Amino acid sequence: MIEDSGVFAELLDRDGVVLHREMARVAPEIECEPGDAKRFTVLAYIGLRDDASAVQLRRDDLTLWRADIPPAPQLAISLPRGRPIRDTPYPVRLRLSEPYGKAHVMVVYKWGEARFQPIYTGPPADALELDLATLPGGECCRLVAEYSNGLRSATDATSEFSLPLLGPALSIVQPVPGARIALGASLLLEGQVTDPERRGGARPDEHLVWLVDGEEVGRGPIWSVDGLDTGSHSAALRYETADQPLEVTVEVRVRKPKTAPAAEWESWDPTDERFL
Repeated sequence: MIEDSGVFAELLDRDGVVLHREMARVAPEIECEPGDAKRFTVLAYIGLRDDASAVQLRRDDLTLWRADIPPAPQLAISLPRGRPIRDTPYPVRLRLSEPYGKAHVMVVYKWGEARFQPIYTGPPADALELDLATLPGGECCRLVAEYSNGLRSATDATSEFSLPLLGPALSIVQPVPGARIALGASLLLEGQVTDPERRGGARPDEHLVWLVDGEEVGRGPIWSVDGLDTGSHSAALRYETADQPLEVTVEVRVRKPKTAPAAEWESWDPTDERFL
């Protein structure tokens, strides 16, 4: 629901007659520099008609902006021959019609149904070199390009290709390797996992398991352990999947503090003469 901004996008025919109008969303841009002019972002969507010739933004009797509607954009994306290699930039070619105004291209990488990731947004170019090194793999990968010539858009997609599987990525955020904690303090455990090639992605609450010195102590991305003795301990995070489980380990050391912890302090009596 767009609040009443008083600004409308209007579609005009050759004689300037309004064919259709839609309310525009207007939001102020937040600027911190003193003396900066006040700026606004205007967003409006309006359906195109065959008999339309121009589009404009209007507030009351004031025309804020107007532009002729350019011809429909043309776009074709093509891949090089051969199977893509992760460690080598992947060149793709784009055939584009003449840009208009603030034209741009967006390329989206898809590796399965409802699984996609934008990997390029920028000015129009005849050729792009895309980095596939960290992208999910599979047998049904493709690139989808969208080209806006400034007012109108076109899309095109490549045929499917295969990319070697990347596999899940698992890491322990804390403790860091070699961390030292005081005797009596809690060992805080925090980890993260990404598995975009798995349908539905990773489920950290179900499939992350924490082990300390080989014994399971908890599940999920965040946990804590109390009561560790002095000395070296191993903290491991395991990602349990249908395939081979993945596991990472860090070593920590518990040491006795130079001063007694609060739990061992003598009870304090404000009436004790020693404290008066």
